[in-house]
Amino acid sequence: MTTVKLLEPEVKEVKPKLSQFKNPLYHTFLVASSAYIFLHTMWFALEYEEEKKRLEAKSEALEKEIHGLVEEKKMELESKNRSWIPRLWK
Repeated sequence: MTTVKLLEPEVKEVKPKLSQFKNPLYHTFLVASSAYIFLHTMWFALEYEEEKKRLEAKSEALEKEIHGLVEEKKMELESKNRSWIPRLWK
């Protein structure tokens, strides 16, 4: 057993310094930030399309409701004008 220890060179454990981690940490942060910005942009674009479709459908429904109310009022006014009572007041 003593012969094995003689053949191996002595290895000192060297603690890594903080400056050795600066570059890898910077690159990790850069890649993570880029991925986040890209994914957020894609999500925003998809969310915009969905919101646009939803608002267009809501707008069409409200327009139909308004047109229905306008037609209803027109019919109401026409029926009032056809009666004989308003003719007496002229």
